[in-house]
Amino acid sequence: PRIYNELEHNSNSNSLSYMKKVTRVAVGVCFIIYLFMGTFAYLNYGKDTDYDVLNNFCIQDTHDGLVIAAFLLLSLKVCVAYPLNVFPCCDATHHIVHRREK
Repeated sequence: PRIYNELEHNSNSNSLSYMKKVTRVAVGVCFIIYLFMGTFAYLNYGKDTDYDVLNNFCIQDTHDGLVIAAFLLLSLKVCVAYPLNVFPCCDATHHIVHRREK
C-alpha cells in the first residue's frame, strides 16, 4: 500500500488502474530486455551459452568497454534492486509487529 500511495495520482485517472498500468509497463520492459539478452546470447554462443550470459565473457582476457560497462551496470542493478526487494519485507514485518501490539 505504501508504494501505491506514493504514486502520482492524476485527477482524471483511477489510482488502481494507474498502478496496474505502471506495473504492466515495468514488467513488459523487463521481459523485453531479458528476451533480447537471452536470444542474442544464444545466437552468439549457441549451445555453449552459460546460464549467466556474462560468464561467457572473461573480463580479464578482454578489455572491451562494452563488457566492462555490462559488469558495472549489473553491479549497479544489484545495488538498486536490493532495497526495492527488502522494502516490502520490512514494511510487512512492521505491519505484523504493530498489529500485534494493538
